[in-house]
Amino acid sequence: MKKLYKLLQLPYIIWLKNALLLFSILLFPTVLHAQCKAGFKYTVNGGKVKFGSTSTTTSGFPLKYQWSFDKDEYYYSGSDSAGWTYYDSDTYEVTLVVVDSAGNCRDTFTNDVIINVPDICDAGFTASVYNNNYPAAYFDATGAYRPRIKYIWSFGDGITDTLSANTMHEYYNGGTYNVCLVVWNTKTGCRDTTCKNVIIPTINKTNCKAEFYTNDSYAPGSIKFWSLSDCQTKHFWDFGDGYTSNEINPLHKFPKSGSYAVTLIAYGNALTLPDTIQKTVIFSGTGYCDAEFNYFNFENQFYINFPRLQATKFRLDFGDGTIITSPDKESDSVFMHTYKKKGTYIICLLKTDTNYNCSDTVCKTVTVKDPVYCYAGFSAYFDQNSRSVYLQNDTVFTGLSTALFSWDFGDGTSASGIGSYYTN
Repeated sequence: MKKLYKLLQLPYIIWLKNALLLFSILLFPTVLHAQCKAGFKYTVNGGKVKFGSTSTTTSGFPLKYQWSFDKDEYYYSGSDSAGWTYYDSDTYEVTLVVVDSAGNCRDTFTNDVIINVPDICDAGFTASVYNNNYPAAYFDATGAYRPRIKYIWSFGDGITDTLSANTMHEYYNGGTYNVCLVVWNTKTGCRDTTCKNVIIPTINKTNCKAEFYTNDSYAPGSIKFWSLSDCQTKHFWDFGDGYTSNEINPLHKFPKSGSYAVTLIAYGNALTLPDTIQKTVIFSGTGYCDAEFNYFNFENQFYINFPRLQATKFRLDFGDGTIITSPDKESDSVFMHTYKKKGTYIICLLKTDTNYNCSDTVCKTVTVKDPVYCYAGFSAYFDQNSRSVYLQNDTVFTGLSTALFSWDFGDGTSASGIGSYYTN
């Protein structure tokens, strides 16, 4: 048992681990020195290319593949073969990365693939008009698809669309519309245009009813607009100051105080007619430049408090030569000031905001009196011969015209006066 115990001690365990490591090196040399060799071949048919891997490994484990078909722009991970379609003539850098499934080796192979295809820009499209009960049409130009093609639709009613090769458009009125499509290849510069007349049937429509109300207390310095229109598909707001919005219930910041003619156009679907309403909105400019403040006086220390907003600048004048302007910390809104002399002072607060072209000033008069301090205290001396306690009043006070003193000796006896003595 002692020999077996010694064999299991630490030196023997280290020797056993080294022996197992040497054994694995001798038994699996191909794994420890595994190599991966990436490679591929390809065939070109116009813009279509088929890729096949010629990669090898000595590890004995299967390989994993990752393809990049255009300078890391497009990726594909999966099998040892892949296909890709190129739409433009160019030289493309294709890369294959192989890794064996055990992670023993990795290799990368890159090769250029030359593509020659016609530079095609075809703006042809089809138009399919909906039935007589719905004034809309579906436009399809997917036959001209290229990855770098931009599509610009003009539907003949003043509305354009640049989203995709196919789209649906609703018309608010029947009639004949000249619809045009412009396609543009951003890489080659190729451009083409096609226009067609599309006949949209006329149908009976109901009328929308546009309506809105305003709320000037929703946010300081702004007016909130709420649409009450019975058509909620689309909204167009004109605030009368050069700014517009397509939101349903926008929040608008006017540049300065004044009256503005605000217009709302409410749209429904293609079966309804839009409606327009205009109202005069008065913007007072208050909120961001409201200079109101509160103060609290404690022993001639005045605490000034007023709400601060991030964009607001201010100037606080305490009337005795002390002035505070906008600090670095936007959250500061409480300020304390102590007056050195009694008297009457005028505290003025000026708030300005260049974003809203507004300013406001408010002043308040405060009276500072002599400070009032009152500290009660006394000292005591006991005379053993007379068995009396002599009390010395150490009270300190200022600003008091009269003072009352009351003593309580703790045994039910009391007295009044500035000083006293007590005999037990």
